[in-house]
Amino acid sequence: MTIMNINGIIILAATLAAQSPVDQVPRTAYDGLAVDLKSRRPVYTERHEEVIADGKRVGLRSTYLSPDGVVWATRIVDFSKSQFVPDFEFEDRRTGYRVGAEGRGDSVRFFEREDRLAPLVSQTLRIPGTAVVDAGFNNYVQANWATIASGKKTYINFGAPFAMDYYGFRVYKDGERTEGGRRFMTVKLDIDNFVIRLFLDPIVLTYDMDARRLVSYEGISNILNDAGDSYFVRISYDPYGP
Repeated sequence: MTIMNINGIIILAATLAAQSPVDQVPRTAYDGLAVDLKSRRPVYTERHEEVIADGKRVGLRSTYLSPDGVVWATRIVDFSKSQFVPDFEFEDRRTGYRVGAEGRGDSVRFFEREDRLAPLVSQTLRIPGTAVVDAGFNNYVQANWATIASGKKTYINFGAPFAMDYYGFRVYKDGERTEGGRRFMTVKLDIDNFVIRLFLDPIVLTYDMDARRLVSYEGISNILNDAGDSYFVRISYDPYGP
């Protein structure tokens, strides 16, 4: 397990069946532009379709595109079983890498495939306490908005399918600001281990306080560069994302 992998679990993705009920309801869409934190250059675009039923977000379909419009990766998320622990799958079209999770009662089945030629490996485990997987984190923040906005730290166990394990994280408010007539709140996510935390930068998320929607994400990406390393990016949504 590398430090990079531990920090990257927030943005790994999930799966749903092709004939899931989420195919039968309206969608809303938004884009995110990912800028490399080192070069300050745009490196890819995220295109998301939210699936809404009865006013609730029940699914998410994401496409990751290169600067010239080539599809690099896809992600499918299904919140129908759980808002915090969704079924999900992420696939890198360039290599065939797949990773995801599937809820099974009070347990979660994690699965991963290194590339197109590798076998699919899986493991089922129980995640104690407040369990969160992939895009369920944003739902967690919105569901616990009042507590986080008050400045109180909350604690979650974040499932990491690539590691077939979970890790404890802290979630907390890191400040507010007003800009262009809009109020923003910064939320940080970092690992709940003092020693490891010394070597890891936190994930930084900014929310529109009135809409309670994400406007930016800063941290490690689930998209790899040409050298096979994860990008470190700032992803901006206009006016906001999920």
